[in-house]
Amino acid sequence: MINDTEIAEIKEILKSPLDLSFRLISDFIENNLDMLRENLDKIKGFVAGIDSATKRGKNYVIASMYPYYFAFHQYVHSSFRARQGKVLEEIIKSILMKEKDFAILNKIEQKKEFDTSKKNLPDYDIFLKSNDRLVIIQIRSRDDTGGTTAKTSLVEGIKYIEEFYKGSINNIEYIAFVWEGLGEQQQGTTKEKFYDYLKGKTSLNKEEFFRRLVSVNKEGVDFEFGKNKLNLYLVYGQDDFVDLLSEKLILSENLKKNLIKLLQLISDWDDFWMAYQYIGLEYERLKLHKFSYIHYLIKELGITKDLRNTIKKISSLDEYILLADKLTSEVLKKDIDLPFRNGKDSYIYIRDLILIIFIYYKRKI
Repeated sequence: MINDTEIAEIKEILKSPLDLSFRLISDFIENNLDMLRENLDKIKGFVAGIDSATKRGKNYVIASMYPYYFAFHQYVHSSFRARQGKVLEEIIKSILMKEKDFAILNKIEQKKEFDTSKKNLPDYDIFLKSNDRLVIIQIRSRDDTGGTTAKTSLVEGIKYIEEFYKGSINNIEYIAFVWEGLGEQQQGTTKEKFYDYLKGKTSLNKEEFFRRLVSVNKEGVDFEFGKNKLNLYLVYGQDDFVDLLSEKLILSENLKKNLIKLLQLISDWDDFWMAYQYIGLEYERLKLHKFSYIHYLIKELGITKDLRNTIKKISSLDEYILLADKLTSEVLKKDIDLPFRNGKDSYIYIRDLILIIFIYYKRKI
């Protein structure tokens, strides 16, 4: 059974998508989602057919709701894409924080290692410091994440170190970690970017450079600048990444086990998919039929002072579900059109909407 410490750890790792989940819920309940449509740029007016649907929407309800539908889903996916990398970063930080031989430096602490008066510090995902080395980790969720710009930023991170590093530690490990590799073409592009920058700083030919960069023996590519030495590694997949960390940093044997356990724990959370799916359905229903079950339930339940106090006092998911089941049974006794023909599906739908309402008021109280 998951304990309180693990729950707190998972909440911290998933903070960014959890915040997005609540934003979807609160914006819908407070009738703010229409602002997404109002903020669409003019280009989408003709490229995505927003202008066309708006014209036809005067006489056609499906067309009238399309701009809102498009804006909602675009917002969710663009927001989630930015937050996905943050979760991967927090996962790695979480397992590394259990190791005692180095410190994870925040942005302010990182700046002390560089001459930032000349140029702003790049966004290094994870920055580790021990007595004898710095370890800088750049994380990409997939090979194609961010396209060419993201691959170029990996090289820019090395260039910044070479030009502005002023710290006293001479050994620097620079690890570009791709959680999910997509194939030779994307890998080749990334390797080419590194080679183009470093070919004049190392005696390795291209073939040997590429081999060492992704070597299963963790050889890496090294070059010297001043009194310092930087070792570069390009790693694909979490197993090879953990093996590299274990070998280079001499970490505990529990590192891989902790990562596997953590991934299992965070693979079983419902907040985001429920918020996205249910709010998406409710928003579509609201734009098509001028009715939503969430607003109906809030009005029907009354959200009285007693109910607010009850929501505030509850601390476990089981208690929330018990209360939601009780309220769902009461609501379904009323004469309302159900969302599904199947009674079980309708029950679960109403129950889950009540849980979403609990989430809203729990944060608001």
